[in-house]
Amino acid sequence: HAAVQAQQPSEHAPGTTYRYASGTTNLICRELRRTFASDAEYWAFPRTALFQRLGMRSAVIETDPSGTFVGSSYGFATARDWARFGMLYAQDGVFAGERILPEGWVTASAALTPTSDGDFGRHLWLNADPDGEGPRERAWRDLPANLVHMDGHEGQYVCVMPTEQIVVVRLGCAKRGGFDLHGLLRRVRDACTQPK
Repeated sequence: HAAVQAQQPSEHAPGTTYRYASGTTNLICRELRRTFASDAEYWAFPRTALFQRLGMRSAVIETDPSGTFVGSSYGFATARDWARFGMLYAQDGVFAGERILPEGWVTASAALTPTSDGDFGRHLWLNADPDGEGPRERAWRDLPANLVHMDGHEGQYVCVMPTEQIVVVRLGCAKRGGFDLHGLLRRVRDACTQPK
């Protein structure tokens, strides 16, 4: 609930500490809602601006009790529709020849949040090098550095390897980290890029 998140006090100065908090996305959704002339326009926006343009017929985003999109979670779609969303990121915001996201949006989204240790950008999980040419290496050294992923609760993933034009969607449920995402991505990438 965005109102609950808005009441939480700041623990650190902006840009000094990273800690994932889904409530941040909920606050952004609340602020976005305020930019629309009516709730009807706000509630129609994901469908008209994104889902219809991508052919995501199954996609639904739930709202909190006040009517604000949760944004951080409670988004539902079929695997094929999530793959369409992933292809939007694999193709730099273009889908079926049409620019959907503003130019530069995907690059900005995949820019490393400096204090996240290579794990997070702007609402995307990353496989980035945490310290440039420094001694620490990215989490999955054998997978592309430009790999980005969107993670659901208990093992749902939309993973994008833009250079390879590969999107992997997993909708299974794996409690307590019981799923080897790294292994799946490595096997899919290898199967798609091996010479025939």
